[in-house]
Amino acid sequence: MVKTVAVIGAGCTGLTAIKSCLDEGLLPECFESSADIGGLWRFSDDVTEGRGSVMKTTVINTSKEMMAFSDFPPPKEYPNFMHHTKVLEYFRVYAERFDLAPHISFHTEVIKVFRAQEADSGSTRSPVQTTKRLKDPNTISLKTPGKIPSSSIDMTLSELSRVDSVRGGGNNDPTRETQNCLNKSPATHEAMSTASAAGKTWVVQTRDTRTGEITTHAFDFVLICTGHHAQIHRPVLRGEETFRGRVVHSRDVRHVGDLRGRRHVVVGVGNSGCDVAVELSRFGKVYLSTRRGMWLMSRLRGAGLPADIAFTNRLVFATAFSLPNALLNTLVSWDLNRHLDHDMYALRPDHGPISTHPTVNDELPNRIAAGHVSVKTNIESLTETGVRFEDGTVEDNVDNIILATGYKISFPFLDQSELRVEGNHASLFLYMFPPSEAPPTLAVIGCVQPGGALGPVSEMQCRVATRVFRLESSGQRELLLRDPVLLYRCVCGPCSPYQYRLTGPGAWSGARDAIITQMDRVTFPLATRKCSSPAKENSEELQKVAVLWGWFTLTLEYISDLKFDVYILMFYPVVVEAKS
Repeated sequence: MVKTVAVIGAGCTGLTAIKSCLDEGLLPECFESSADIGGLWRFSDDVTEGRGSVMKTTVINTSKEMMAFSDFPPPKEYPNFMHHTKVLEYFRVYAERFDLAPHISFHTEVIKVFRAQEADSGSTRSPVQTTKRLKDPNTISLKTPGKIPSSSIDMTLSELSRVDSVRGGGNNDPTRETQNCLNKSPATHEAMSTASAAGKTWVVQTRDTRTGEITTHAFDFVLICTGHHAQIHRPVLRGEETFRGRVVHSRDVRHVGDLRGRRHVVVGVGNSGCDVAVELSRFGKVYLSTRRGMWLMSRLRGAGLPADIAFTNRLVFATAFSLPNALLNTLVSWDLNRHLDHDMYALRPDHGPISTHPTVNDELPNRIAAGHVSVKTNIESLTETGVRFEDGTVEDNVDNIILATGYKISFPFLDQSELRVEGNHASLFLYMFPPSEAPPTLAVIGCVQPGGALGPVSEMQCRVATRVFRLESSGQRELLLRDPVLLYRCVCGPCSPYQYRLTGPGAWSGARDAIITQMDRVTFPLATRKCSSPAKENSEELQKVAVLWGWFTLTLEYISDLKFDVYILMFYPVVVEAKS
């Protein structure tokens, strides 16, 4: 019998979860509370509790090649940094290419997830009108999942004793009345007993957001793909009750031009806070309040390439993380200060640049230099018409305060006994699996804060989770020495998601070509005017460079104790590629 998987949420993470299930021969059913896919990246004028959304002007901070799905490169015509409408368009094309829509139930809110065994424990609480709908997977048309590899990931489930701590906030307490009970009506008890007898592990209760009908389903596995931009973290400021202006969270800002007034305070210097500050500064004066300061990065670096394309490669990372943290922090802060003196712009924090998630914004320094944005300390209290900061300064006649204070981890449909969320932490093995069972049958996807794009991390988590659900074993193959050009691109080129499809489970035949041609897709949207090209260096000069490069990498290996098999062909690929 085909194993079934409940996927909660049809955003970026939910879409790749559906595909990963199909790739492994599992049958997914995705529940999405809204009317469409896209999650955070589907802009809406309406503010919906429990759902994040970008602003009208939001442009993604990671380049298209580095945020791509590993087996579906974005079209070369797409700009390197996509407006949110282009991001959603890319998700739509991905969903259409792999026929994911038939597996999604829209207007369907998940209100409770619990184990089938609970049918025999606990007392019946206030009944809710419930219908029973236990789906027989054999009656559902299963899309051809493609060839299922006979091997799986290399991981030891006995390591479940190690627990990773996920940063976040909030708790699992339900926020709606229907979620405050297990809905154990007689019909639900019958459904749970049937699910348990059928060998199913999880019972999922959903509610149709249009009719209010509550339905019960049974599944073998659950993938939670709701992300961490759903429940806002909304602190209460001292004196807020007397403030005559407006105090809103950044999630509620859809069109900054709708915020009336000419003087604004933005609290928080993460990506959302800086984006809001830049946009608001076009309509008035903005005071950007920060508790600790921040390190600011630009989207573009050397030669105008996207920063993640220029620096996110295995060679740079192997070199960087072989250094002591103190030295690495010094080097990175020196590099960032070459572009922008953080002391002069009142941005320098007390912590090092590798200690926290970076803030990426190209326009903020210009707005500060033009006097439209002023950086301030943390807020001490509010007055009736203004703000008093911790350094003693006061800004009066403030019209709006925008709290870019982030979000908190919350799983309101899941009981604390299944996944504990205490204060600012959720306990998850590999940032995915609750440590209460082995092998796991439930995984949380995308509840991480990576240094780069979240999409590739979520996709890899989905591939790991579905392989664990199948519980197969495998081995990995090293990159063959017969392809030195590819090896060179993988080590010294951008560490893009396509590299994770070269070998092993889920290998994709187009991965090599996607890696070789990725720089063509980076430069294509920029080539809107033909320019004369400088003369190419001759092959003899390239050979000299290759030899020098080889000696450098061998020295690097000796110093940092890196594996020789990564660098063995460094003498060779530059020459081979130059002649090809």
